[in-house]
Amino acid sequence: TTICTDKTGTLTTNEMTVRAVFMEEYDFTCTDAAQSLGDMIVKSLQRPSAEVLQLLANLVSVNTMDETIVRKDGTRSGNPTECALLQFVRDLGFDYEFIRNNTRGRSGVGVLADFLSEGKQMNFSSARKMMSWAVPLDNGGYRLYTKGAPEVVLKRCSRELVHGQAVMPDNVREKIHEMIEVYARRGMRTLGLAYRDFPKNTKITDIDESDMTLVALVGIEDP
Repeated sequence: TTICTDKTGTLTTNEMTVRAVFMEEYDFTCTDAAQSLGDMIVKSLQRPSAEVLQLLANLVSVNTMDETIVRKDGTRSGNPTECALLQFVRDLGFDYEFIRNNTRGRSGVGVLADFLSEGKQMNFSSARKMMSWAVPLDNGGYRLYTKGAPEVVLKRCSRELVHGQAVMPDNVREKIHEMIEVYARRGMRTLGLAYRDFPKNTKITDIDESDMTLVALVGIEDP
């Protein structure tokens, strides 16, 4: 393992790591090298609700590739950015493999594997700058999970998740753009995370990446 230190003296492990997230109009930034961001959020007085954290965990767990793996011993393989997101989910106290394997339309194992075709993946490309995965809901509709370049994702969002409700507060876009710049000045890569629920009787061919709700802006340190 290579241990690096940046100009602030922060120790890193030469791996991409989620160190900041802007969600529910609050900036969670972890500056303690001995603590993970997930652990800091769980212990924070501003901690989002269990439902919001579950939504975040589901979004990341479903909308990442099977080839990206974060093992329980800390070793990783696959896309470094997705590895950072999956480790963040682990640090929040969730098991991304359990979530993925128990989500209809996403699971490729066990009895749910027979229903994998009910989901819809929209692949990442350098032109699109985002990736999405739609999975069926119990009520007959669909939920779409999206991650990608924040400026691209934000343009496709009409609301932000605040206190568990999808709303569009005044000046929210300006605030999010400000946080993108703040994270960039800290040398972080940024990703936007969003979702949208589609009603019952929606055809999977009618699902598109528009009119979404922004869940979080993530800042990832790239050593």
